Amino acid sequence: LQNTQLDVEWMPISQLRPETLQKARDILVQLKTDIEQKEKLKLAIQQVQCTEKNENVESKTHESNNDVQKSEFKCLLDSICKLTNEYYTMIPLQGYGNERLPMIDSEQAVKEQEQKLDDLVELELSCKILLAAQANLNQISPLDYLYKSINCQFEAMNANDIDSQLILRYIWTSASHINVEQIFKVARPNDDEHLFQQNLENHYLLWHGTNICNLISILTRGADYS
Repeated sequence: LQNTQLDVEWMPISQLRPETLQKARDILVQLKTDIEQKEKLKLAIQQVQCTEKNENVESKTHESNNDVQKSEFKCLLDSICKLTNEYYTMIPLQGYGNERLPMIDSEQAVKEQEQKLDDLVELELSCKILLAAQANLNQISPLDYLYKSINCQFEAMNANDIDSQLILRYIWTSASHINVEQIFKVARPNDDEHLFQQNLENHYLLWHGTNICNLISILTRGADYS
């Protein structure tokens, strides 16, 4: 939650909705498009100004084209400002109520917000499942509810298995001080069938590091590598 910088006073995690997160993601897509156009237009304006300065060219045609470009540039800035405000209204970050939040006016800023949204998507699902487990406390153990909700099968692997030894070799080659308590094999519904349908000739081990707070979402929905 700290990484997302969400202002929980304005938007508690329990109030987040998938539709809201998707709308926020759509805004970031539009912001990215506007930012790319802004940078291209900014470069074009600079090139025109540089050409006019070097060649000492002053004509009504050049002035007209330059005015059009500047007008388009201003429209893009207005659009970026408007979209930024819309985004922060949907995803209020810390300081939303009484501070000036930074404009989302660069590709790096968009990437940072995309990462925050990814974290919020995972938190939203985890929070929903945990709240439901708490609500059904008198009927079922929270751990049993959680296990049924993520809909995965777990199998504790023997440390002497070939697969376990291969995994341990990779781990200890990277960090020899790591103490591995247990390795689990996880099976999600239809994953094997989906992999078979891809008709891949080569398979590779994929290592995916994650925070423990993201595990519920990853086990339930699968990991997103996009």
